[in-house]
Amino acid sequence: MKISRLVLLAMVIGSINLGLYAHRMYTTGELGYSITLVVLSLFFIGLTIFGILRNIKLSQSE
Repeated sequence: MKISRLVLLAMVIGSINLGLYAHRMYTTGELGYSITLVVLSLFFIGLTIFGILRNIKLSQSE
């Protein structure tokens, strides 16, 4: 079962938002929050890449 493109797009947009919010936290001096948000952002980008690769693999096997 493929992952919807809309879900993958939403994950990319969410990770961008997390990155921007991490930058805002960093500029205000909240280093712990900014590191946590960067880690979450990278995690969501990783999940998105995994989903795209999984969709490609499923398309080739059909």
